[in-house]
Amino acid sequence: MSIAIEDMSDYARSVVNALGMEAHPESGWYVRDWQSPNTDADSARPLSSLIYFLLPEGDASAWHKVDADEIWLWHGPAPVTLQLGGNGPAPASDDPLDTITLKSGMPPRLPLMQCAAMRWFPPAYGSARCPVPAMRWCLAW
Repeated sequence: MSIAIEDMSDYARSVVNALGMEAHPESGWYVRDWQSPNTDADSARPLSSLIYFLLPEGDASAWHKVDADEIWLWHGPAPVTLQLGGNGPAPASDDPLDTITLKSGMPPRLPLMQCAAMRWFPPAYGSARCPVPAMRWCLAW
């Protein structure tokens, strides 16, 4: 469940209000910016979409299956930990993304591209399409 808007920082609340965000089913807040006109053959779900997603301090995104292509860009301002799934009972790795990564000269997209090299679901999972075949991403706190 998402943190209530009245319990957010002034900054987070201003972003939610400015972008017209709604509570996200897995927690956090979002607004859809774009979606592919192409849909999965078995459903009306778009093959890919772009959302702005806000995870306020103290909130955590629930683990969930991703059945369409997702592109995630972290914009800060606070650090976030990208938790990559694995096949066991615990995450495969925790990758903190913070301003140190940006100050080191590494382009901010590189830590996210690392996710594409990790398998989140076994290759046999469904027929969802992805820019990197049989790979998935997940974001947590």
